[in-house]
Amino acid sequence: MASLLSLRNGIPWIKYALGETTALGRSSECEIQVLDPQLSRRHASIVEKDGEHWLEDLGSRNGTFVGGSRIDGPVRLVDGDEIGLGDHAFIYNPPIDVLHELRGDKTVLVVGAEIDEPEVTALQGTGAAEQIDREALLAIHELTCELVAELDIGLLLGKLLDRLSVHFGADRGVVLLREPRSEGWRPLAVKTDRPGLAVSRTLIDRAASERRPLLFHDALGEVSFAGARSIVEHQLRSVMLVPLVADDEVLGLIQLDHPDRDSFDQASLSELELLSHAAAPAIRNARRYERERRRSATLSSRDVARTTFVGDDPKIAELLVVTGKAASSDARVLITGESGTGKELIARMIHERSARSEGPWIPVNLAAVPDTLVESELFGHEKGAFTGAGRRKRGCFELADGGTLFLDEVAELAPSMQVKLLRAIQEGTFFRLGAERPVVVDVRVVAATNRDLPELVNEGVFRQDLFYRLDVIGLRIPPLRERAGDVEILSRFFLKRFAEQLGKPVPLLAPAAVEALAAYPWPGNVRELQNAIERLVVLRDGPEIRAADLPSEIRAPGARSGAVAGRSLQEVLAATEREMVAAALIETRGNKSAACRLLGISRPTLDKKIVDYGIEY
Repeated sequence: MASLLSLRNGIPWIKYALGETTALGRSSECEIQVLDPQLSRRHASIVEKDGEHWLEDLGSRNGTFVGGSRIDGPVRLVDGDEIGLGDHAFIYNPPIDVLHELRGDKTVLVVGAEIDEPEVTALQGTGAAEQIDREALLAIHELTCELVAELDIGLLLGKLLDRLSVHFGADRGVVLLREPRSEGWRPLAVKTDRPGLAVSRTLIDRAASERRPLLFHDALGEVSFAGARSIVEHQLRSVMLVPLVADDEVLGLIQLDHPDRDSFDQASLSELELLSHAAAPAIRNARRYERERRRSATLSSRDVARTTFVGDDPKIAELLVVTGKAASSDARVLITGESGTGKELIARMIHERSARSEGPWIPVNLAAVPDTLVESELFGHEKGAFTGAGRRKRGCFELADGGTLFLDEVAELAPSMQVKLLRAIQEGTFFRLGAERPVVVDVRVVAATNRDLPELVNEGVFRQDLFYRLDVIGLRIPPLRERAGDVEILSRFFLKRFAEQLGKPVPLLAPAAVEALAAYPWPGNVRELQNAIERLVVLRDGPEIRAADLPSEIRAPGARSGAVAGRSLQEVLAATEREMVAAALIETRGNKSAACRLLGISRPTLDKKIVDYGIEY
């Protein structure tokens, strides 16, 4: 005879025999280990005294409850008492005959997530637990324990599908999750010994709408499915489908199939149904964890003060109209413009005004990533994939799942990586370095470059098919010299921002200073103007910024390359360009590749400018 502690709202046969002292908590040293983050490592204990069992809280943070009331000392347990620990509830039963032995000398792990009562429904009868043999029960319980400990959704689904395929002898299987925005279905784990993803929308919709497991001994021969193209195309015979339901919501669906008729029976369906009740809350928890982790990362990188594009020029007004239209769609966007014009700001506006605004915003500057690390940065790697890969890493594509991936300086990608990027965009799947299983993602790509991509395509440096994939909606940001009227507006905007940051009064701009700022060509565009204004606010203490306070190159734009008087704007810009090219070659000690990256131009363009300007280095 032994007393039992039963998991309420859980798999019916998980019962725990109580010893003289039984500890409950997250620690593996506890006799009953409960994988629930709300529990302390040693949360509570049940002690037997003179044939009675007493429950005591062990100083846990969130407390132990009996009958809904928090206990503050030892409590004697009586038949039917409900013990609350975090999200779990156990029922105490006094001594009865133990129906089966538990494995080993320690109680097995408790499911670390809420599990709904199994629905006693199936297309061809009820999957009663009595139909499942002991070996199957132990296998189901073992898998349940593995699932609740895994918070990586990709690993969780891959592990689930691998075990299911082996256990049921299925040669194809897929786990599909429902997309919250589109209500569509996305395969996140696929295992097959035959070509093709054997998914039938007819069967999926039926299982999801009826919210119950389905078993077909010969789907191809079903009269009601006559003419269903996917069933015929994939030769679906023996098929089991089970919806994944948690919190009364259909999260997804498991489908297993075999080419032979009658490969699965009612007991198989019952086992799969019970497994789905363990898998669904584990999947729900993993998705919540991933969503919160990404939201946290997004909020930490988001600068609300930078989400407004400042400008009154008609070109900017037109740009913002197109930006709004681009944001309302899910089309890929290619943003072009000189360095410092605000390409990332426009990309962020597209994300924050789109249906993906609650999803992650992941920016990556491809020019700043060494060529040898670009693939790992974009697609991630498995532990041991290369020397130094001591742990598994998710790439930017995976981190951006459900949101927006901003690829800045996309023209810097090597040809080999352009092919992999194209495939990831086209198929929505990719492989981590060293991985055998593809990762499926739902990502919107917004790219930017300060280089002339059509020219690079003509030169054979950039793939034409990738260019067309990225340039669904093209946005060009005009340089600051083409919107001189915005210089004053931007200057006052930055004056206010930096003065407030430093706790200073906002200084005024003298008319002569405004005139000088507007006359300067701003080769570094808005970024250069922003830096100049910040320097003025930091160094200037008076109530007004005068022309004399401006840097010499802004007061007299010809100071760098000769006097401006009598020269056209084109001549001034050419002189400035020559100076920048020469400076880049000096800075990189004559390394043309490095100078190209610094200037944002191609190698042939650099060679031409060196010849045209007669630059010696």
